[in-house]
Amino acid sequence: MSALRTIATGWWLGAMLAQPATAQMPARVEAALDRRLAGASADSLWPAVRRLYEARAFKPGWIDSGGVVPGARELQRALERARAEGLDPSDYPVSAVGALIAGPPDSDSLAALDVSTTYALLRYATDLTLGRVPPGLTDTMWSASVRRPDPVRLAAAGLETGRVGKTLGSMSPAHPGATRLRAALETYRRIADRGGWPVVPTGYSLAVGVHGPRVRLLQRRLRETGDLVGGDSLDRFSQAIDSAVRRFQSRHGLAPDGIVGPLTLAALNVPAQQRVQELALNLERWRWLPSDLGRRYIMVNAPAYTLALMDTGGLVATYPVIVGRKDWPTPIVSAALTEIVFNPRWNIPRSIALAEVIPAERRASGYMAREGIHVLSDTTDQARELDPDSVDWRGLTDSAFGMRLWMDPGPGNPLGRIRLAVPNRFNVALHDTPDTALFAEPARTFSHGCVRVAGVINLATTLAQELADWPGDSVQAALATPEERHLRLPRPMPVHFVYWTAWVDPDGTVQFRPDEYGWDEELERAIQSRARQQEANAR
Repeated sequence: MSALRTIATGWWLGAMLAQPATAQMPARVEAALDRRLAGASADSLWPAVRRLYEARAFKPGWIDSGGVVPGARELQRALERARAEGLDPSDYPVSAVGALIAGPPDSDSLAALDVSTTYALLRYATDLTLGRVPPGLTDTMWSASVRRPDPVRLAAAGLETGRVGKTLGSMSPAHPGATRLRAALETYRRIADRGGWPVVPTGYSLAVGVHGPRVRLLQRRLRETGDLVGGDSLDRFSQAIDSAVRRFQSRHGLAPDGIVGPLTLAALNVPAQQRVQELALNLERWRWLPSDLGRRYIMVNAPAYTLALMDTGGLVATYPVIVGRKDWPTPIVSAALTEIVFNPRWNIPRSIALAEVIPAERRASGYMAREGIHVLSDTTDQARELDPDSVDWRGLTDSAFGMRLWMDPGPGNPLGRIRLAVPNRFNVALHDTPDTALFAEPARTFSHGCVRVAGVINLATTLAQELADWPGDSVQAALATPEERHLRLPRPMPVHFVYWTAWVDPDGTVQFRPDEYGWDEELERAIQSRARQQEANAR
């Protein structure tokens, strides 16, 4: 029946296009565009739609003398699968595409539907490639450089060549991490669509040896996400359940002790739909990263408190890290590691000088001298060094502060013994720390934004091996001297500071972490705001 309908629709459209009125189609398309532009001034994509039609003299894009072109059906199928990409089909005029394929009653409607279908193509292509909202709308700290092809240009080329489906298929982030995230999204969405998982009621902690109906619900809950395979469905907490709980705890960033206490219970009872949303939000962030992360690169994931050294798509090593406090978050940025600095001196950022160093000097005169902090008169190369005791710190206002502070290398230097320089507009670096006890904390948001790396000497040794004249013991030799020494890398290495609250390991383990900075919430609000704006424009 559908084949007969397709044939009939093609004949009907072909007959209509063969009429003398067909010569008026470009004018009708242009008029339809003018109407949409008049009512959608806030949507910056409509001017791009008009430019596309201008380039083709306003000839319809989706129909020809044979009827609807195959690309229209390819677009329809892609929009219907938008959820698999973490996108919302209701953001796109899917009904207009369907109406175009079904066959409109007159040429004016045909022109309007053709224009709406082109908008759907460009809207979907842009969302697939760049994301639904610019990173800056969610948080000014996001500054990952996007190096992706122009989605509008690609979509237009796909329309002209008739390869709409293939073109759209090439626009999703192709990195294995994004591919695994899409698969997890599909799995968790299936769970949510069938009603989610059972809620485990609150009560006393559950552990090996405990009996009761809550244990039976716990088993059902763990089976839903594959943490527990099999089981006897009885109401006793067995060793198999203990192992499953530990697995669940590990992939949610909890201490894997096998005990279902308040924190584990709260993580178990997060609704499946919320987990679906978290996966979709993190897939959105993949669209903000460069298409090519680099052959050899470093990725720092703040919510996981880890640094990963990658080479040719494989993991070389991971290191625990300390990241920025909630009020001083580690920014999200893609930059490049350019040099290793041994025994670094600390050029104290102005913000830290005003917020912490100067107040400490005001509280206890002589603090700067005791800590080895030097004071320069200004930020120029001709600056004079001042005696800290000669400055009226109490009378100095923040707005008048134009001096430069720096600290000597040494055991009290917050940068420790090594700094990995990653030039970026936030002045965020990777470095050592003398306060190693903090690495034992499960949540490690303690810095002023820079990333402190456990085992940074091992990391520096690995990086230095790129230099043929820099043997492994040279790192220790450089550290043995008190002087600051710079070792420039022959090839800058990409470094990506990211914010994944949900990701999938290469072995398929789905990981979740708390939204410490509240950036998931910010992103969700921005997406909802865009949806409301699109709805208003469509009226």
